Amino acid sequence: MAGNLITSLLSLATNLLPSIKASMQAPSSSSSNSNNSERERARAVEEDLERLMRTLEWIKATLYDAEEREIMDRSVKLWLKELKKVAYDAEDVLGEYRYEVTRVQLEARKASEASGSHKRKKMEYIVPIPDDMVDRLNKIRSRFDEIAKHREALQLRESDGARRPNNKLLRPPTGHMVDEASIFGRDAEIEEVINLLLSDKEKPFSVISIIGKGGLGKTTIAQLVYKDERVTRCFELCGWVCVSEEFDVGRLTKAIIESVTEINYGLSELSSLQEKLAKTVKGKTIVLVLDDVWNENQSLWDSLTIPFKEAKLVRILVTTRNKKVADVMQTTTCFRPTNMPEDSCWQLFRHYAFLGTSDTMPPHLVNMGKDIMRKCGGLPLAVKSIASLLRHETDEERWIEILENGLWESYPSNDIFPALQISYAHLPGHLKPCFLLCSMYPKDYLLEKMNLIELWISHGYIESKGKRRITEIGVEYYEELKQRSFVDDFSSGSKERCKLHDIIHDLARLNSENEHYSVEINQPLDIQKENVPEEARHLYYWFT
Repeated sequence: MAGNLITSLLSLATNLLPSIKASMQAPSSSSSNSNNSERERARAVEEDLERLMRTLEWIKATLYDAEEREIMDRSVKLWLKELKKVAYDAEDVLGEYRYEVTRVQLEARKASEASGSHKRKKMEYIVPIPDDMVDRLNKIRSRFDEIAKHREALQLRESDGARRPNNKLLRPPTGHMVDEASIFGRDAEIEEVINLLLSDKEKPFSVISIIGKGGLGKTTIAQLVYKDERVTRCFELCGWVCVSEEFDVGRLTKAIIESVTEINYGLSELSSLQEKLAKTVKGKTIVLVLDDVWNENQSLWDSLTIPFKEAKLVRILVTTRNKKVADVMQTTTCFRPTNMPEDSCWQLFRHYAFLGTSDTMPPHLVNMGKDIMRKCGGLPLAVKSIASLLRHETDEERWIEILENGLWESYPSNDIFPALQISYAHLPGHLKPCFLLCSMYPKDYLLEKMNLIELWISHGYIESKGKRRITEIGVEYYEELKQRSFVDDFSSGSKERCKLHDIIHDLARLNSENEHYSVEINQPLDIQKENVPEEARHLYYWFT
Protein backbone atom coordinates (compact mmCIF):
# COMPACT_ATOMS: atom_id res chain seq x y z
CA MET A 1 0.00 0.00 0.00
CA ALA A 2 2.00 2.92 -1.31
CA GLY A 3 -0.29 5.47 0.30
CA ASN A 4 1.26 4.80 3.72
CA LEU A 5 4.72 5.57 2.39
CA ILE A 6 3.64 8.81 0.69
CA THR A 7 1.86 9.95 3.86
CA SER A 8 4.98 9.25 5.91
CA LEU A 9 7.18 11.05 3.37
CA LEU A 10 4.92 14.12 3.42
CA SER A 11 5.07 14.19 7.21
CA LEU A 12 8.87 13.96 7.15
CA ALA A 13 9.18 16.75 4.57
CA THR A 14 6.82 19.00 6.54
CA ASN A 15 8.79 18.51 9.75
CA LEU A 16 12.10 19.32 8.04
CA LEU A 17 11.02 22.57 6.37
CA PRO A 18 11.50 24.75 9.51
CA SER A 19 15.12 23.58 9.84
CA ILE A 20 15.82 24.32 6.16
CA LYS A 21 14.24 27.77 6.44
CA ALA A 22 16.34 28.44 9.52
CA SER A 23 19.46 27.83 7.46
CA MET A 24 18.38 30.61 5.06
CA GLN A 25 17.96 33.06 7.95
CA ALA A 26 21.40 32.43 9.42
CA PRO A 27 23.37 35.67 9.95
CA SER A 28 26.38 36.23 7.68
CA SER A 29 29.16 38.76 7.11
CA SER A 30 29.69 40.55 3.78
CA SER A 31 33.21 39.10 3.55
CA SER A 32 32.00 35.51 3.89
CA ASN A 33 30.95 33.66 0.76
CA SER A 34 30.32 30.37 2.60
CA ASN A 35 27.22 31.61 4.42
CA ASN A 36 25.81 33.06 1.21
CA SER A 37 26.41 29.74 -0.52
CA GLU A 38 24.75 27.94 2.37
CA ARG A 39 21.67 30.12 2.14
CA GLU A 40 21.45 29.54 -1.61
CA ARG A 41 21.58 25.79 -1.09
CA ALA A 42 18.92 26.05 1.61
CA ARG A 43 16.68 28.15 -0.63
CA ALA A 44 17.06 25.65 -3.49
CA VAL A 45 16.24 22.75 -1.15
CA GLU A 46 13.20 24.60 0.19
CA GLU A 47 11.86 25.24 -3.31
CA ASP A 48 12.47 21.66 -4.42
CA LEU A 49 10.92 20.33 -1.23
CA GLU A 50 7.80 22.47 -1.55
CA ARG A 51 7.32 21.44 -5.19
CA LEU A 52 7.89 17.83 -4.17
CA MET A 53 5.26 18.13 -1.45
CA ARG A 54 2.70 19.51 -3.91
CA THR A 55 3.38 16.58 -6.23
CA LEU A 56 3.11 14.13 -3.35
CA GLU A 57 -0.26 15.59 -2.34
CA TRP A 58 -1.59 14.88 -5.85
CA ILE A 59 -0.16 11.36 -5.76
CA LYS A 60 -1.59 10.79 -2.28
CA ALA A 61 -5.06 11.82 -3.48
CA THR A 62 -4.70 9.48 -6.45
CA LEU A 63 -3.68 6.56 -4.23
CA TYR A 64 -6.55 7.27 -1.86
CA ASP A 65 -8.91 7.11 -4.83
CA ALA A 66 -7.26 3.90 -6.02
CA GLU A 67 -8.02 2.32 -2.62
CA GLU A 68 -11.63 2.10 -3.80
CA ARG A 69 -10.58 -0.05 -6.74
CA GLU A 70 -9.05 -3.42 -7.32
CA ILE A 71 -5.68 -2.95 -9.01
CA MET A 72 -5.44 -5.64 -11.67
CA ASP A 73 -3.64 -3.89 -14.54
CA ARG A 74 0.02 -4.81 -14.86
CA SER A 75 0.85 -1.26 -15.98
CA VAL A 76 -0.66 0.17 -12.80
CA LYS A 77 1.29 -2.28 -10.65
CA LEU A 78 4.50 -1.22 -12.37
CA TRP A 79 3.53 2.42 -11.72
CA LEU A 80 3.10 1.68 -8.02
CA LYS A 81 6.41 -0.21 -7.94
CA GLU A 82 8.28 2.76 -9.46
CA LEU A 83 6.48 5.12 -7.09
CA LYS A 84 7.66 3.15 -4.07
CA LYS A 85 11.21 2.99 -5.38
CA VAL A 86 11.45 6.77 -5.79
CA ALA A 87 9.70 7.34 -2.46
CA TYR A 88 12.32 5.23 -0.68
CA ASP A 89 15.09 7.25 -2.36
CA ALA A 90 13.46 10.47 -1.21
CA GLU A 91 13.08 9.10 2.31
CA ASP A 92 16.80 8.27 2.32
CA VAL A 93 17.76 11.85 1.43
CA LEU A 94 15.39 13.45 3.92
CA GLY A 95 16.22 10.83 6.55
CA GLU A 96 19.90 11.71 6.37
CA TYR A 97 19.11 15.37 6.91
CA ARG A 98 16.67 14.59 9.74
CA TYR A 99 19.39 12.57 11.46
CA GLU A 100 21.79 15.52 11.14
CA VAL A 101 19.16 17.95 12.51
CA THR A 102 18.58 15.71 15.52
CA ARG A 103 22.31 15.33 16.16
CA VAL A 104 22.99 19.09 16.01
CA GLN A 105 20.06 19.86 18.29
CA LEU A 106 21.17 17.30 20.88
CA GLU A 107 24.71 18.64 20.86
CA ALA A 108 23.41 22.21 21.26
CA ARG A 109 21.29 21.20 24.24
CA LYS A 110 24.19 19.41 25.89
CA ALA A 111 26.39 22.48 25.40
CA SER A 112 23.68 24.71 26.85
CA GLU A 113 23.29 22.48 29.90
CA ALA A 114 27.03 22.27 30.40
CA SER A 115 27.34 26.08 30.40
CA GLY A 116 24.42 26.44 32.77
CA SER A 117 22.60 28.68 30.30
CA HIS A 118 18.94 28.02 29.55
CA LYS A 119 18.87 30.46 26.63
CA ARG A 120 19.59 28.76 23.34
CA LYS A 121 20.80 30.87 20.51
CA LYS A 122 19.16 30.34 17.18
CA MET A 123 22.55 29.77 15.55
CA GLU A 124 23.06 26.70 17.73
CA TYR A 125 20.27 24.97 15.82
CA ILE A 126 21.35 25.88 12.28
CA VAL A 127 22.10 22.69 10.36
CA PRO A 128 24.27 22.95 7.24
CA ILE A 129 22.73 21.69 4.00
CA PRO A 130 24.82 18.82 2.57
CA ASP A 131 26.50 19.69 -0.74
CA ASP A 132 24.79 16.96 -2.72
CA MET A 133 21.33 17.31 -1.17
CA VAL A 134 20.17 19.92 -3.69
CA ASP A 135 21.09 17.78 -6.70
CA ARG A 136 19.71 14.56 -5.23
CA LEU A 137 16.43 16.16 -4.21
CA ASN A 138 16.07 17.90 -7.58
CA LYS A 139 16.50 14.59 -9.41
CA ILE A 140 14.01 12.87 -7.11
CA ARG A 141 11.47 15.65 -7.61
CA SER A 142 11.84 15.30 -11.38
CA ARG A 143 11.22 11.56 -11.11
CA PHE A 144 8.10 12.21 -9.05
CA ASP A 145 6.91 14.70 -11.67
CA GLU A 146 7.30 11.99 -14.32
CA ILE A 147 5.32 9.56 -12.18
CA ALA A 148 2.58 12.14 -11.66
CA LYS A 149 2.27 12.54 -15.45
CA HIS A 150 2.06 8.78 -15.96
CA ARG A 151 -0.91 8.51 -13.63
CA GLU A 152 -3.05 10.41 -16.17
CA ALA A 153 -2.06 8.02 -18.93
CA LEU A 154 -3.13 5.17 -16.64
CA GLN A 155 -6.44 6.91 -15.83
CA LEU A 156 -5.55 7.23 -12.15
CA ARG A 157 -7.15 10.60 -11.40
CA GLU A 158 -8.55 11.51 -8.04
CA SER A 159 -11.31 13.52 -9.74
CA ASP A 160 -12.79 10.55 -11.55
CA GLY A 161 -16.43 10.16 -10.62
CA ALA A 162 -16.81 6.58 -11.76
CA ARG A 163 -14.98 3.61 -10.33
CA ARG A 164 -13.62 0.74 -12.31
CA PRO A 165 -15.48 -2.51 -11.68
CA ASN A 166 -14.49 -3.99 -8.34
CA ASN A 167 -13.15 -7.46 -9.01
CA LYS A 168 -12.65 -8.41 -5.39
CA LEU A 169 -13.91 -11.81 -4.41
CA LEU A 170 -16.82 -10.95 -2.16
CA ARG A 171 -18.29 -13.25 0.41
CA PRO A 172 -20.99 -15.46 -1.16
CA PRO A 173 -24.58 -15.06 0.08
CA THR A 174 -25.50 -17.12 3.12
CA GLY A 175 -28.60 -19.16 3.86
CA HIS A 176 -30.09 -20.78 6.93
CA MET A 177 -29.17 -24.33 5.86
CA VAL A 178 -26.18 -25.85 7.64
CA ASP A 179 -24.39 -29.21 7.75
CA GLU A 180 -24.58 -30.06 11.44
CA ALA A 181 -22.15 -32.95 11.04
CA SER A 182 -19.36 -30.45 10.42
CA ILE A 183 -20.04 -28.28 13.50
CA PHE A 184 -18.00 -28.80 16.65
CA GLY A 185 -17.63 -27.07 20.00
CA ARG A 186 -20.45 -24.51 19.73
CA ASP A 187 -23.20 -26.12 21.84
CA ALA A 188 -22.86 -23.84 24.86
CA GLU A 189 -22.83 -20.68 22.73
CA ILE A 190 -25.85 -21.82 20.73
CA GLU A 191 -27.75 -22.42 23.97
CA GLU A 192 -26.86 -18.96 25.21
CA VAL A 193 -28.09 -17.22 22.06
CA ILE A 194 -31.33 -19.23 22.08
CA ASN A 195 -31.95 -18.19 25.68
CA LEU A 196 -31.39 -14.56 24.72
CA LEU A 197 -33.94 -14.84 21.90
CA LEU A 198 -36.59 -16.51 24.05
CA SER A 199 -36.17 -14.42 27.21
CA ASP A 200 -37.87 -11.18 28.21
CA LYS A 201 -41.00 -11.73 26.13
CA GLU A 202 -42.54 -8.60 27.61
CA LYS A 203 -40.28 -6.51 25.40
CA PRO A 204 -41.95 -6.21 21.95
CA PHE A 205 -38.78 -5.44 19.96
CA SER A 206 -35.18 -6.41 20.62
CA VAL A 207 -31.96 -6.99 18.71
CA ILE A 208 -29.27 -9.54 19.62
CA SER A 209 -25.96 -8.95 17.82
CA ILE A 210 -23.33 -11.64 17.37
CA ILE A 211 -20.07 -9.70 17.00
CA GLY A 212 -16.62 -10.98 16.09
CA LYS A 213 -13.84 -11.10 13.52
CA GLY A 214 -14.19 -12.81 10.16
CA GLY A 215 -13.93 -16.59 10.24
CA LEU A 216 -15.03 -16.92 13.88
CA GLY A 217 -18.23 -18.81 13.09
CA LYS A 218 -20.87 -16.13 13.70
CA THR A 219 -23.02 -17.23 10.76
CA THR A 220 -22.79 -20.89 11.80
CA ILE A 221 -24.07 -20.07 15.28
CA ALA A 222 -26.92 -18.04 13.78
CA GLN A 223 -27.82 -20.91 11.41
CA LEU A 224 -28.01 -23.46 14.23
CA VAL A 225 -30.05 -21.11 16.40
CA TYR A 226 -32.42 -20.32 13.53
CA LYS A 227 -33.27 -23.96 12.83
CA ASP A 228 -33.61 -25.02 16.48
CA GLU A 229 -37.11 -26.35 17.20
CA ARG A 230 -37.46 -24.25 20.35
CA VAL A 231 -37.08 -21.12 18.22
CA THR A 232 -39.33 -22.18 15.34
CA ARG A 233 -42.10 -23.18 17.79
CA CYS A 234 -42.08 -19.80 19.54
CA PHE A 235 -42.43 -17.61 16.44
CA GLU A 236 -45.15 -17.56 13.82
CA LEU A 237 -42.86 -16.04 11.18
CA CYS A 238 -39.18 -16.82 10.59
CA GLY A 239 -36.90 -15.08 8.10
CA TRP A 240 -33.26 -15.15 7.05
CA VAL A 241 -31.66 -12.40 4.93
CA CYS A 242 -27.99 -12.07 3.95
CA VAL A 243 -27.39 -8.31 4.04
CA SER A 244 -23.72 -8.10 3.02
CA GLU A 245 -22.21 -4.78 1.92
CA GLU A 246 -25.02 -2.69 0.43
CA PHE A 247 -27.76 -1.81 2.91
CA ASP A 248 -30.50 -1.13 0.35
CA VAL A 249 -33.73 -0.73 2.35
CA GLY A 250 -35.95 -1.59 -0.62
CA ARG A 251 -34.02 -4.73 -1.53
CA LEU A 252 -33.87 -5.90 2.09
CA THR A 253 -37.57 -5.26 2.72
CA LYS A 254 -38.42 -7.30 -0.38
CA ALA A 255 -36.06 -10.09 0.75
CA ILE A 256 -37.65 -10.18 4.23
CA ILE A 257 -41.16 -10.47 2.76
CA GLU A 258 -40.10 -13.31 0.45
CA SER A 259 -38.25 -15.09 3.26
CA VAL A 260 -41.14 -15.09 5.77
CA THR A 261 -43.92 -15.76 3.21
CA GLU A 262 -42.05 -17.75 0.53
CA ILE A 263 -43.93 -15.64 -2.03
CA ASN A 264 -42.63 -13.09 -4.53
CA TYR A 265 -45.28 -10.37 -4.80
CA GLY A 266 -43.53 -8.55 -7.64
CA LEU A 267 -43.37 -5.25 -5.74
CA SER A 268 -40.52 -2.79 -6.28
CA GLU A 269 -41.52 0.57 -4.74
CA LEU A 270 -40.32 1.02 -1.17
CA SER A 271 -43.69 2.35 0.06
CA SER A 272 -45.53 -0.68 -1.38
CA LEU A 273 -42.97 -3.06 0.07
CA GLN A 274 -43.15 -1.51 3.53
CA GLU A 275 -46.95 -1.59 3.46
CA LYS A 276 -46.90 -5.28 2.49
CA LEU A 277 -44.39 -6.15 5.21
CA ALA A 278 -46.42 -4.26 7.82
CA LYS A 279 -49.55 -6.25 6.86
CA THR A 280 -47.58 -9.50 6.90
CA VAL A 281 -46.22 -9.06 10.43
CA LYS A 282 -49.24 -7.31 11.97
CA GLY A 283 -50.17 -8.90 15.28
CA LYS A 284 -47.69 -11.74 14.83
CA THR A 285 -44.45 -12.91 16.40
CA ILE A 286 -41.37 -12.92 14.16
CA VAL A 287 -37.73 -13.89 14.40
CA LEU A 288 -35.46 -12.46 11.70
CA VAL A 289 -31.77 -13.14 11.08
CA LEU A 290 -29.80 -10.39 9.33
CA ASP A 291 -26.47 -11.94 8.43
CA ASP A 292 -23.24 -10.07 7.64
CA VAL A 293 -24.36 -6.49 8.32
CA TRP A 294 -22.06 -3.51 7.65
CA ASN A 295 -24.45 -0.58 7.85
CA GLU A 296 -23.49 2.33 10.14
CA ASN A 297 -26.23 4.68 8.92
CA GLN A 298 -28.90 5.18 11.58
CA SER A 299 -31.52 6.54 9.18
CA LEU A 300 -31.30 3.46 6.94
CA TRP A 301 -31.82 1.16 9.91
CA ASP A 302 -34.77 3.22 11.15
CA SER A 303 -36.35 3.04 7.70
CA LEU A 304 -36.00 -0.74 7.55
CA THR A 305 -37.64 -1.30 10.95
CA ILE A 306 -40.72 0.92 10.44
CA PRO A 307 -43.04 -1.96 9.34
CA PHE A 308 -42.15 -4.06 12.40
CA LYS A 309 -44.05 -1.66 14.67
CA GLU A 310 -47.18 -3.55 13.61
CA ALA A 311 -45.86 -6.88 14.95
CA LYS A 312 -46.70 -8.33 18.34
CA LEU A 313 -43.17 -9.56 19.10
CA VAL A 314 -39.96 -9.02 17.10
CA ARG A 315 -36.60 -10.65 17.68
CA ILE A 316 -33.79 -9.74 15.26
CA LEU A 317 -30.56 -11.71 15.33
CA VAL A 318 -27.66 -9.88 13.67
CA THR A 319 -24.16 -11.04 12.74
CA THR A 320 -21.52 -8.37 12.22
CA ARG A 321 -17.81 -7.69 12.60
CA ASN A 322 -18.28 -4.16 13.85
CA LYS A 323 -19.54 -2.95 17.23
CA LYS A 324 -20.63 0.31 15.58
CA VAL A 325 -23.13 -1.61 13.47
CA ALA A 326 -24.64 -3.11 16.62
CA ASP A 327 -24.85 0.34 18.21
CA VAL A 328 -26.74 1.73 15.22
CA MET A 329 -29.27 -1.10 15.56
CA GLN A 330 -29.81 -0.19 19.22
CA THR A 331 -28.79 -3.71 20.18
CA THR A 332 -30.36 -5.07 23.35
CA THR A 333 -27.64 -7.67 23.89
CA CYS A 334 -24.19 -8.18 22.33
CA PHE A 335 -22.87 -11.71 22.14
CA ARG A 336 -19.20 -12.30 21.35
CA PRO A 337 -18.28 -15.88 20.45
CA THR A 338 -14.91 -17.05 21.70
CA ASN A 339 -12.26 -18.75 19.60
CA MET A 340 -12.82 -22.48 19.41
CA PRO A 341 -10.96 -24.59 22.01
CA GLU A 342 -8.15 -26.76 20.73
CA ASP A 343 -9.97 -30.08 21.09
CA SER A 344 -12.91 -28.80 19.02
CA CYS A 345 -10.52 -27.36 16.43
CA TRP A 346 -8.87 -30.74 16.12
CA GLN A 347 -12.25 -32.43 15.63
CA LEU A 348 -13.01 -29.95 12.87
CA PHE A 349 -9.60 -30.36 11.25
CA ARG A 350 -9.88 -34.14 11.36
CA HIS A 351 -13.36 -34.00 9.86
CA TYR A 352 -12.13 -32.19 6.75
CA ALA A 353 -8.51 -33.34 6.41
CA PHE A 354 -8.88 -36.99 7.43
CA LEU A 355 -12.57 -37.57 6.53
CA GLY A 356 -13.52 -37.83 10.19
CA THR A 357 -10.85 -40.24 11.37
CA SER A 358 -7.08 -40.00 11.71
CA ASP A 359 -6.63 -43.68 12.62
CA THR A 360 -5.63 -44.70 9.09
CA MET A 361 -3.30 -41.74 8.49
CA PRO A 362 0.49 -41.86 9.01
CA PRO A 363 1.33 -40.63 12.54
CA HIS A 364 3.77 -37.98 11.25
CA LEU A 365 1.00 -36.39 9.13
CA VAL A 366 -1.34 -36.42 12.13
CA ASN A 367 1.27 -34.64 14.24
CA MET A 368 1.89 -32.06 11.52
CA GLY A 369 -1.86 -31.64 11.16
CA LYS A 370 -2.13 -30.74 14.84
CA ASP A 371 0.67 -28.19 14.46
CA ILE A 372 -1.03 -26.64 11.42
CA MET A 373 -4.36 -26.63 13.25
CA ARG A 374 -2.81 -24.69 16.15
CA LYS A 375 -1.58 -22.04 13.74
CA CYS A 376 -5.21 -21.27 12.87
CA GLY A 377 -5.65 -19.69 16.28
CA GLY A 378 -9.08 -21.13 17.05
CA LEU A 379 -10.80 -19.66 13.96
CA PRO A 380 -13.07 -22.40 12.58
CA LEU A 381 -13.12 -20.99 9.05
CA ALA A 382 -9.32 -21.01 9.00
CA VAL A 383 -9.24 -24.60 10.26
CA LYS A 384 -11.82 -25.71 7.70
CA SER A 385 -10.05 -23.99 4.84
CA ILE A 386 -6.59 -25.40 5.44
CA ALA A 387 -7.90 -28.85 6.37
CA SER A 388 -9.95 -28.99 3.16
CA LEU A 389 -6.84 -28.06 1.21
CA LEU A 390 -4.97 -31.01 2.71
CA ARG A 391 -7.80 -33.53 2.42
CA HIS A 392 -6.38 -35.41 -0.56
CA GLU A 393 -2.76 -34.38 -0.02
CA THR A 394 -0.46 -37.24 0.91
CA ASP A 395 2.83 -35.63 -0.09
CA GLU A 396 4.73 -34.97 3.15
CA GLU A 397 6.64 -32.09 1.57
CA ARG A 398 3.36 -30.30 0.96
CA TRP A 399 2.43 -30.54 4.64
CA ILE A 400 5.89 -29.31 5.65
CA GLU A 401 5.65 -26.39 3.24
CA ILE A 402 2.34 -25.29 4.75
CA LEU A 403 3.56 -25.78 8.28
CA GLU A 404 6.81 -23.85 7.83
CA ASN A 405 5.86 -21.19 5.30
CA GLY A 406 2.59 -20.09 6.86
CA LEU A 407 -1.02 -20.42 5.84
CA TRP A 408 -1.70 -17.59 3.46
CA GLU A 409 0.35 -18.81 0.53
CA SER A 410 -1.69 -22.01 0.59
CA TYR A 411 -5.21 -20.69 1.10
CA PRO A 412 -7.73 -21.08 -1.73
CA SER A 413 -8.42 -17.68 -3.24
CA ASN A 414 -12.15 -17.93 -2.51
CA ASP A 415 -11.97 -18.85 1.15
CA ILE A 416 -10.92 -17.16 4.39
CA PHE A 417 -8.52 -14.62 2.91
CA PRO A 418 -11.24 -12.88 0.90
CA ALA A 419 -13.41 -12.95 4.04
CA LEU A 420 -10.75 -11.07 5.98
CA GLN A 421 -9.98 -8.87 2.99
CA ILE A 422 -13.57 -7.66 3.04
CA SER A 423 -13.08 -6.53 6.63
CA TYR A 424 -9.91 -4.72 5.62
CA ALA A 425 -11.56 -3.17 2.56
CA HIS A 426 -14.25 -1.69 4.81
CA LEU A 427 -11.72 0.08 7.00
CA PRO A 428 -11.87 3.87 6.53
CA GLY A 429 -8.86 5.21 4.64
CA HIS A 430 -7.41 6.89 7.75
CA LEU A 431 -7.38 3.60 9.69
CA LYS A 432 -5.69 1.44 7.06
CA PRO A 433 -2.13 2.75 7.51
CA CYS A 434 -2.54 2.61 11.30
CA PHE A 435 -3.55 -1.05 11.10
CA LEU A 436 -0.82 -1.98 8.62
CA LEU A 437 1.88 -0.41 10.78
CA CYS A 438 1.07 -3.04 13.42
CA SER A 439 2.61 -5.65 11.10
CA MET A 440 6.06 -4.34 12.08
CA TYR A 441 5.68 -5.98 15.49
CA PRO A 442 6.21 -9.74 15.93
CA LYS A 443 3.23 -12.02 16.27
CA ASP A 444 1.79 -12.28 19.80
CA TYR A 445 3.52 -9.04 20.75
CA LEU A 446 1.57 -7.04 23.32
CA LEU A 447 1.37 -3.46 22.06
CA GLU A 448 1.10 -0.58 24.50
CA LYS A 449 -1.89 1.49 23.45
CA MET A 450 -0.28 4.94 23.84
CA ASN A 451 3.04 3.82 22.33
CA LEU A 452 1.18 2.62 19.26
CA ILE A 453 -0.75 5.88 18.98
CA GLU A 454 2.47 7.91 19.30
CA LEU A 455 3.98 5.83 16.50
CA TRP A 456 0.99 6.63 14.28
CA ILE A 457 1.45 10.32 15.07
CA SER A 458 5.18 10.24 14.30
CA HIS A 459 4.45 8.69 10.90
CA GLY A 460 1.93 11.40 10.09
CA TYR A 461 -1.06 9.02 9.99
CA ILE A 462 -3.14 11.16 12.35
CA GLU A 463 -4.13 14.66 11.31
CA SER A 464 -5.19 17.28 13.84
CA LYS A 465 -8.76 18.55 13.61
CA GLY A 466 -9.54 22.02 14.93
CA LYS A 467 -8.63 22.52 18.57
CA ARG A 468 -8.73 18.83 19.46
CA ARG A 469 -5.54 17.22 20.75
CA ILE A 470 -4.00 14.87 18.24
CA THR A 471 -3.65 12.13 20.90
CA GLU A 472 -7.41 12.22 21.47
CA ILE A 473 -7.96 11.57 17.78
CA GLY A 474 -5.42 8.75 17.97
CA VAL A 475 -7.37 7.16 20.83
CA GLU A 476 -10.49 7.27 18.66
CA TYR A 477 -8.58 5.53 15.85
CA TYR A 478 -7.43 2.85 18.29
CA GLU A 479 -10.93 2.28 19.70
CA GLU A 480 -12.40 1.99 16.22
CA LEU A 481 -9.84 -0.64 15.23
CA LYS A 482 -10.72 -2.51 18.40
CA GLN A 483 -14.45 -2.25 17.68
CA ARG A 484 -13.85 -3.65 14.21
CA SER A 485 -12.02 -6.68 15.71
CA PHE A 486 -8.67 -5.78 14.15
CA VAL A 487 -6.97 -5.61 17.54
CA ASP A 488 -7.80 -7.67 20.62
CA ASP A 489 -7.82 -5.98 24.01
CA PHE A 490 -5.32 -7.37 26.52
CA SER A 491 -5.54 -4.59 29.10
CA SER A 492 -4.93 -5.40 32.75
CA GLY A 493 -5.20 -2.86 35.55
CA SER A 494 -3.92 0.52 34.45
CA LYS A 495 -1.97 -0.91 31.49
CA GLU A 496 -3.89 -0.61 28.23
CA ARG A 497 -2.50 -3.09 25.75
CA CYS A 498 -3.63 -4.97 22.68
CA LYS A 499 -2.52 -7.75 20.37
CA LEU A 500 -3.23 -8.81 16.80
CA HIS A 501 -4.63 -12.27 16.26
CA ASP A 502 -2.16 -14.35 14.24
CA ILE A 503 -4.33 -14.40 11.12
CA ILE A 504 -5.13 -10.70 11.43
CA HIS A 505 -1.35 -10.14 11.68
CA ASP A 506 -0.90 -12.14 8.46
CA LEU A 507 -3.56 -9.96 6.85
CA ALA A 508 -1.67 -6.81 7.85
CA ARG A 509 1.60 -8.13 6.46
CA LEU A 510 0.05 -9.20 3.18
CA ASN A 511 -1.55 -5.81 2.65
CA SER A 512 1.60 -3.95 3.62
CA GLU A 513 3.20 -5.09 0.36
CA ASN A 514 6.78 -4.84 1.66
CA GLU A 515 6.28 -1.34 3.06
CA HIS A 516 6.96 -2.41 6.64
CA TYR A 517 9.72 -4.74 7.79
CA SER A 518 10.39 -6.34 11.15
CA VAL A 519 13.57 -7.98 12.32
CA GLU A 520 13.69 -10.56 15.09
CA ILE A 521 17.05 -10.37 16.86
CA ASN A 522 18.07 -13.28 19.10
CA GLN A 523 21.57 -11.96 19.85
CA PRO A 524 23.31 -8.56 20.03
CA LEU A 525 23.70 -7.12 16.55
CA ASP A 526 25.76 -4.18 15.35
CA ILE A 527 23.63 -2.58 12.64
CA GLN A 528 25.60 -0.85 9.93
CA LYS A 529 23.85 1.12 7.22
CA GLU A 530 25.72 -0.60 4.44
CA ASN A 531 24.50 -3.99 5.72
CA VAL A 532 20.82 -3.04 5.54
CA PRO A 533 19.00 -4.51 2.50
CA GLU A 534 18.07 -1.88 -0.09
CA GLU A 535 14.35 -2.56 0.20
CA ALA A 536 14.48 -2.05 3.99
CA ARG A 537 17.00 0.78 4.18
CA HIS A 538 14.37 3.43 4.96
CA LEU A 539 13.92 1.74 8.36
CA TYR A 540 17.57 2.33 9.26
CA TYR A 541 16.86 5.94 10.11
CA TRP A 542 13.69 5.05 11.98
CA PHE A 543 15.58 2.78 14.35
CA THR A 544 18.54 5.14 14.73
